[in-house]
Amino acid sequence: MDEVEICVQSYLSGTEYIVDTVSADGVRYTCDVWQYEKSLLPNGKNIYNRDLLLDGDDALVAELTAYVDEVLAALDVRWGPAHAEVIVTPDGPALVEIGTRLSGHIDADFNNACLGHNQAALTALAYLRPETFQERYGDRTYSRLRPAAIYEAPTTLDGTVTAVDEDVVAEIRALDSVHDLTVKLRPGDRITPTAGLLTSVLRVLMSAPDEQRLTADYEQVRSLKDKVYQVTE
Repeated sequence: MDEVEICVQSYLSGTEYIVDTVSADGVRYTCDVWQYEKSLLPNGKNIYNRDLLLDGDDALVAELTAYVDEVLAALDVRWGPAHAEVIVTPDGPALVEIGTRLSGHIDADFNNACLGHNQAALTALAYLRPETFQERYGDRTYSRLRPAAIYEAPTTLDGTVTAVDEDVVAEIRALDSVHDLTVKLRPGDRITPTAGLLTSVLRVLMSAPDEQRLTADYEQVRSLKDKVYQVTE
């Protein structure tokens, strides 16, 4: 009988987080930590809904930073950016993945407004002026200037986009918390019910002076998102 090899991956139960760092000769700075808020589809699949920026003083941020420090040391990541995704399980943090790269959702102006810095500029500083980087940021953690969220809007629409309602787009952009809005589809594109991050239909960067305003504007965007596209089945 032929041998059969099976690769089994454990299931990690818990909330998932992003931890972004920059290092200069092994001296690390934690740029930002985001919580993935997920939503459950009718088919039982969990998809990304919002990324929520945690307060840098949160005890959980300290726990995640300490864990990622161990990961960086184990992989001998001494220079440049790193983007880690970690699930906090009942047994503690567990690594999902880590890449020695910039975060995929970096927007310099947005990050500067929320954090006072951005990972790309910090990476340049770490490489070009490592001593200055270490003096300013070494072994420290960010301070959140404003609550922030990144919303990947899902849809149940199914058909062909015939038009984008620019009045609705303008209404969303006019909300106080909306920093930027990406309309992902154009007339003629196929729109299908969201099954994952790549099939979300809007990307909205949001920041506000307080959590209440951020939540209120998020709920307003949710009420408008399916009015952005005119669709024929």
